[in-house]
Amino acid sequence: MKVLFGGGGITGTAASWFVQRALRADGTAASPVWRLVDRAPHLGGRFASHPYIDEAMALRGHVNSGAQYLTQFTSDHDDVFDHLLAAGVIEPFNTSSGRISGIKAEYMSLPHFTAPKGMDSIARGLLADDALSSVRLGSSITAIDVEDDGRLRVTTENAHDNSVDVEHVTCLVLSVPPPHLWRIGGNVWQRLRDASPHGGRVVEALRSVQYSSRYALAVYFSMDEKEAADTLGTSAGWSARYVFADPDVRYVSTEVFRSTPHAAADDATRVLVSVLLHSSLPFYATFSSRPPEEATEALLASLRRECPWSVSRTPLMTQLVAWDVSQCSKSYGPTASAGSGGVDARSRDAAGSAPPAGDRLAAVHVDVGAARVVFAGDYFTTSNFEGCLDSARAAADLVVDHLRASS
Repeated sequence: MKVLFGGGGITGTAASWFVQRALRADGTAASPVWRLVDRAPHLGGRFASHPYIDEAMALRGHVNSGAQYLTQFTSDHDDVFDHLLAAGVIEPFNTSSGRISGIKAEYMSLPHFTAPKGMDSIARGLLADDALSSVRLGSSITAIDVEDDGRLRVTTENAHDNSVDVEHVTCLVLSVPPPHLWRIGGNVWQRLRDASPHGGRVVEALRSVQYSSRYALAVYFSMDEKEAADTLGTSAGWSARYVFADPDVRYVSTEVFRSTPHAAADDATRVLVSVLLHSSLPFYATFSSRPPEEATEALLASLRRECPWSVSRTPLMTQLVAWDVSQCSKSYGPTASAGSGGVDARSRDAAGSAPPAGDRLAAVHVDVGAARVVFAGDYFTTSNFEGCLDSARAAADLVVDHLRASS
């Protein structure tokens, strides 16, 4: 038996973690064979981190261009938070490590967490060290075909070495956002429609899912440590601010990184300041058809308005990221019902380990031939960390149930 996870974001990596845990609990840790692929060169999906390294100045840091911090709304995923805390992947956010301005008042008292090594480290933290050998980055699923004998054949192409892999899988978990699913060829979409009326409804519901789009701009500066403390109010740490008055920007965050330990004496007091801006949705709509340089210049103008200290400083580097799939604006439509082929958050665990989700599905599957195709992601639940975990747990249940039935 083989399980393939298509998508290395939080939903995909968490689903693989939940599946492996369930199989170890069954005493079947060695089975099945599993792999995870993602077309990006890094894990994390929209929990992406972009490093900056200047060896000459002994400066290293990063910008998290997607999610910036985690908020724990319920205790339903304590196992995941405890695992990441114990591994040192995340740490509690407090006033000594930074601040968040403009957050909703009802969220102020909730636990918040940051990832010192970058938000993409959370996805890596959900994979055991020995599991990383089963991960292939830079690999895209290009075709999914249902063969005449009912087996599911998946074709992947790797951008690094142009290699092509063809494999048969027992279970396929697709956690990529639906707008990106339609890049995948093969006969699977027609075969899903033909499998049952439910299969046709799933495909149509996936086609109806929509996401908002925005830009993220990373800007890096070098400062003296005292200068950073005087200018930013801190010489180390992270701060964020939600913006309401600027039509082009909705969010600004700043993080300060001290020089690396091997810095020369002249550079020992230098710090790297990384700034991130998230654009508004109308800004993306205006600039998405223009050269990226125009969007960068317009956002730099917003940076100078929002952070006056940047006016007299020349950036070390800027990096524009276009999030064509940012947050889900129209979620998966069908609700949980008999024959829906899905798992809702309330039905997963009799002990109530998942937050109430009404009758909304957290993941859905279609059995075609001898294989099972599972769709999962925040578009079933909520566009935040716990929404991804809700869907990942539901997807893992669907995978484990199929593996048990097939063994």
